[in-house]
Amino acid sequence: MSVVLHRKHFVVDKKPFFQHFHPKDLAITAARSVVIQGLNVVNEYISTMDLSDHENSDDSDKDDVDERTIFELPAARDFYVSCTKLFVKSLSISTCLRCAEVTCIRIFSVPTVSKLIKDVGRSAVRKYSRTGSRSSTAILMVKTGMWASVLSHIAIFIVEEVTQIAQILYRRYRLRVLDSSTSYSPLYKNRNEMDFFLRITYKNATRCALSIVSSGTAAAIGSYLRPGKGTVIGATIGDSIAYAL
Repeated sequence: MSVVLHRKHFVVDKKPFFQHFHPKDLAITAARSVVIQGLNVVNEYISTMDLSDHENSDDSDKDDVDERTIFELPAARDFYVSCTKLFVKSLSISTCLRCAEVTCIRIFSVPTVSKLIKDVGRSAVRKYSRTGSRSSTAILMVKTGMWASVLSHIAIFIVEEVTQIAQILYRRYRLRVLDSSTSYSPLYKNRNEMDFFLRITYKNATRCALSIVSSGTAAAIGSYLRPGKGTVIGATIGDSIAYAL
């Protein structure tokens, strides 16, 4: 929020920095991580069933039928590790987002901060009460929704890149400890690693940009249907579209 002191606007952050580490918020994040990982397992099972049905319908290729992929439930330990990784990544994204918000408040002006840190639901309601038209509100919410999602998607991009760098460093450490895989030269390995790193970075950057655009577009659609709750639901769906592709 902003306050006026001596005819000047100042931004005041009243949100606790470590609010996402509150026990209630931690429990919500943990439950969400378990649900998302469970949905991933269900999605893998459904994709295996679709593959099996496709192979059964193909009578001309019997070898593919014999080599059908059989779905196996992940072990309890593997599922726990996957949930833990997702939980830690979610906390890292929340922490990175809070750091980005605090940095913006300290660096940028009040108008810029009000664009980057905004409740899209309340903003849509204010625009609707001002214009009285859902179509006008939807048009205005395209830009507002995109601005409001910039920091969150930049935080996701930063966490993904840091995770990728940590994985590369860990693989190099393991190779040095085990002193294995001598069939390729170190230069060839480093070149392949760099190419892989650049491909993943490009993919993450593309997803980040697409998510910002889709978030604003979906927020506008939600605002047209129902300003407020529809805006929040639309923005949430738009945030996830690019990452689901």
